[in-house]
Amino acid sequence: MLDLATCGALREYLGRQRRRWHGYADQAHALKAKWGRDYAAFCASEGIAQVIQVVVRAPVSVFPLASLRASHAQDSARLGDRLRYGRKRIAPDLSCDLIGAEIRSVGQHGAEVDLHFHLAVRASAKDCRAMRSYFEASGWSWWDSLTGGSAEIERYPGALAQYASKSLAEAIRDASEDGVPFSPKNLAELHRQTRHLAMVRPTGAFRAWKGQLERNRLVVVEDENGRLTTRPRRRMSTFSRLRDRLFTSTGSRLLCLTLHDFGDGTMRPAIRVRGRDDVTFGEIAATYEVADAVVAARRALISLGSTAIPESFKPLPCGGEGRSPPWSSRTSADGCQEQHDAPW
Repeated sequence: MLDLATCGALREYLGRQRRRWHGYADQAHALKAKWGRDYAAFCASEGIAQVIQVVVRAPVSVFPLASLRASHAQDSARLGDRLRYGRKRIAPDLSCDLIGAEIRSVGQHGAEVDLHFHLAVRASAKDCRAMRSYFEASGWSWWDSLTGGSAEIERYPGALAQYASKSLAEAIRDASEDGVPFSPKNLAELHRQTRHLAMVRPTGAFRAWKGQLERNRLVVVEDENGRLTTRPRRRMSTFSRLRDRLFTSTGSRLLCLTLHDFGDGTMRPAIRVRGRDDVTFGEIAATYEVADAVVAARRALISLGSTAIPESFKPLPCGGEGRSPPWSSRTSADGCQEQHDAPW
C-alpha cells in the first residue's frame, strides 16, 4: 500500500500474494459452486433427474500426512480400475460421473489423515448391491444412498456435486471445530502435499460433456433469472496476456485505488501495488497515469482538515517554490502549476 497524497512516503507492506489453493475457504467455495453449476447443467441437458451418492474407502485409508500425495495417486488409480472392471463384469448399467477425494484429520493435529472418496453415480439398486459385494470382497468399503436408507437419495444433482467437491477447506474447518486444528507445521505440509493436486475429477459422460464445452469455448453461467445456461468464454487478447505476464513477472502492477489506514486512524486514499516490497512510487508513476489521482487525494485530505501532508508535498500556488514530482501536476505556458479535479 502506497499513500497517494504523500507520493508513497506512507507505505505498508501487506505480505506476499496469496497463491491459488483450495484450502482457502473463498477459493474452495468458488470451485465448489463451479462444479455444482457444471454438473447441474449436464444433468439438465441429459434429462437426469436422480443421482446417487456413493462413499468408498480403501482397505488402508489412514496414513501420515507426509504421504498424502502418494497415497492419493495410488488409491485413485486402484479405484478407477475397480470401477471399470465392476462396470464391465458386474454392473454394466452403472454410470459414474464425478469422483471427489475428501480428507479428515484423525490425530496429532493433522499429522495423520483419513482419505476416502465421494462418487456421483447413476445406477439401480441391483447394481449398487452388486458393486458393494464386489468392493467389500477385497477389503474396500461401499456405501450408497440408494440401498443405505439415506434421505440424501433425493439430493439435487448440483447440490450433490457441491458436497462431493467440498475439498480441503472443509477439512481444515472441521478440524478446528473439533478442537484439534491443524498445527502450523502440518498446515504447511498439507499445502505442499495438495498444491496442484486435483481433488475432484469428472468421469464418463460428464467428462465427455465438459470436454465438448472446452472445445466449443463455452462456460456454464446463471442468467438474470437464475437459470443455468452456456455462453462463449471471454477471450483475452494476446497483447493483454503479454502485458499481464510482464507486470506480474519482472515489474510492478497497480491493482486498485482504495482507502487505507496506515496506522494513525485516518483512512487515506492509497494505491495497492503488486510487486517487490521496496517498490517506489516513481516506478508506478512511470507506468500508470496517477497525476490526477495524486491531486485529488491531496485535495480530499485538505478539505477534511488533515495536517498529515508534509508542506513540501502540498499543492503550490502559481509562482510558488517547493518540491513536487514532475508527473504530479501539469505546468501551463506561464510556468504556473495547473490544478486538476479528479473524482475519488
